[in-house]
Amino acid sequence: MLSARWPKAVATIVAVLALSGVAWAAGSQLGVIGPSNGIQPTGRKLDPVGKMTQLGNFPTGGALTKNGRFLWTLSTGRARNDIRIVRVNARSRRKVGQVVQTIQMPGLSGGIAMSPDGHTAYVSGVPDSPHKDQQAPPGTPGTGGDVIHVFTYDRKTGIAQRGGVIPVPPPTGTLPYQDFPPGSATKSWPRDVAVSPDGKTLLVALNLADSAAIINTATHAVRYVSVGHYPYGAAITRNGRYGLVTGETEGTVSVINLATASVTKTIQVGPHLSHPEGMAVDPKAPLVFVANASQDVIAAINTDTMTVQRTLSVGRPQGQGTTPTYVSVTPDGCDLLSADSGEDAVAVFALSDTARCDRPRHGRQGSRPARHPFELIGRLPVGSYPTMAAANRRGKLVWISARGLGVGPNPNGPNPESPNDSDDFINSFQYLPSIVRGSSGILRFPSDPAIRKLTPQVDRQIVPTNSQAPPAGTPIRAGGPIKHVFYVVRENRTYDQVLGDDPRGDGDPNLTLFGQHVTPNLHALAQRFPLLDHVYADSEASIDGHYWTAAGAVSDYVVKNWPQNYAGRGRPYDFGAYEVSAPPEGLHLPARSPGQRLLLQLRRGPGRTLAAARQRSDPRGDDRERAGPQPDPLRHPARRWLLRLRRLDFPDAGDRPEAWRRLRLIASVRRQAHRPLPLRLLQDPLPNPAADQLGAVLQLPLPATGPHPGGPAGGPHSRRGRRLQ
Repeated sequence: MLSARWPKAVATIVAVLALSGVAWAAGSQLGVIGPSNGIQPTGRKLDPVGKMTQLGNFPTGGALTKNGRFLWTLSTGRARNDIRIVRVNARSRRKVGQVVQTIQMPGLSGGIAMSPDGHTAYVSGVPDSPHKDQQAPPGTPGTGGDVIHVFTYDRKTGIAQRGGVIPVPPPTGTLPYQDFPPGSATKSWPRDVAVSPDGKTLLVALNLADSAAIINTATHAVRYVSVGHYPYGAAITRNGRYGLVTGETEGTVSVINLATASVTKTIQVGPHLSHPEGMAVDPKAPLVFVANASQDVIAAINTDTMTVQRTLSVGRPQGQGTTPTYVSVTPDGCDLLSADSGEDAVAVFALSDTARCDRPRHGRQGSRPARHPFELIGRLPVGSYPTMAAANRRGKLVWISARGLGVGPNPNGPNPESPNDSDDFINSFQYLPSIVRGSSGILRFPSDPAIRKLTPQVDRQIVPTNSQAPPAGTPIRAGGPIKHVFYVVRENRTYDQVLGDDPRGDGDPNLTLFGQHVTPNLHALAQRFPLLDHVYADSEASIDGHYWTAAGAVSDYVVKNWPQNYAGRGRPYDFGAYEVSAPPEGLHLPARSPGQRLLLQLRRGPGRTLAAARQRSDPRGDDRERAGPQPDPLRHPARRWLLRLRRLDFPDAGDRPEAWRRLRLIASVRRQAHRPLPLRLLQDPLPNPAADQLGAVLQLPLPATGPHPGGPAGGPHSRRGRRLQ
């Protein structure tokens, strides 16, 4: 009995969450979220600046052409990947924001660079998807991945032509990338690309090979150099002599002598797991800026001394962190732009106090008062999860957001009873990971006063629109009577699919697939405990949903990489198994709270524990697989608890009865004293005698069980919101 396991003074709440996240309701549009009103699952209401253009599936990269007339955007989501070229400058305002060309691609990581020659672009390529309804057209080059796609484009029309590919396979001696379960395969996975000022050299960060590729653009000859763990950002100094590559887990930047292809120095730009990502070279000063995504900090490297000169904070005390992922410097060297993915904003810093930056420039509106170098001028509101922001010489500012204004209703969601409910035809439905559409914004570069005027809007949107004070005497308070909350998570189903037949809620019975007759246990719980019908998931799939559920935040690493894992494009499943996927530092949890202890345990990670056991002499202390004799990872204590979790949560269907395939883990966290907490298993319906045991645990009479007609999880759909997590 549950009461026998816990002190009698402990009060317990069981909430059945049909869609975990934030409940939202306001005005006449009760429960409506998405592009129609800009309200996100978190309750944030977005009102971006600039003329917006809808883009492809989850764009996480982009670049302006050298003349600034066109913006290249890279769709890198679960569905089809493509390049969409958007017009930025035109004589007619009506033409600004038009997509002039869409180029179907096999797979993209988000890396892109424009050559100084003004007509060549380089794009990082990953493997094509094996799923039929999102493969690149036959004959498309680079379907095997690990390539740099070369394009030439017309300066006036923006239309591009393919110019072949440059292979960048993993160099000899590359260790297997981290995967779960561990394997022996290797892969490069090119991420960011940089071009030298003379256009003769490319520098490419190979994210899964712990290396960088140095490419001769004329001969396509490739040299390799070992760098930090999970290299992401790439930059080349103004004199063209040195390249810089970030290492996500180690918080470092590797300084590379491009002539000798050797690392001359390693700069610590942030703590372990600070995830330094995008970099920007100052065109007027010896500085390179580095976005530390999981630390909410931008580090400024002095390229004369190759040391960190200062850091700039974009952090906030509220929210899950601002997550700066991309930085750029305006062509005149006056401003630094930071795309802060976690706060849906672009931060603007002053870099110069010279007279040319104080007065209005071409295309700028209003006056510019006295400014101070490295001062945060303010923030601009943009779309959901910005991944790029830059300015051209024509006075325009552009931004890209991966999620646009959010995902709205998807009544034609996957149906497990349909023959099309498979990876090959899932896009025939409104499958949530595939219908996430990004957006770009184009606007005149605002003056400093205009930026400061827009900043309060960014501050307000951090707070949910339906935020309200708790009622007097609420038991949900510090030191209150509630000590434990049982959080029952049901994934891959929406409120309407399961509880749309409950007349008390704002559901649609026409969308109900697993109603009372299929899920009697859940309906019994909903009758006894709260029914939450306007609670939405701040995620698009199980992987990031698990992080939201357990940690309240998701790192940029997970956000950008799980779609290509789901798409079958070869991204490994290292989520939750290795420290690289730990939640960001920007998430604030009470000191010594259970959540903080769990977060610290995740950051230490079973992978890092293994690394210490495998090779304690490794000076970097990272978690990569090592060569030579090693302990069996599946026997290590840090792995055994992880395997225990995974076998319960995702049991292998091959050797277990059908009734046990759908078991879901509610709690399996071990205390530090190694005393296991009791497991609570829930299934609809449960085979006897398990149903009797569950009834005793919950002290709830359960209906008789019968055959379960539900098929495999078919993905989310709802007429209002987001998926169940």
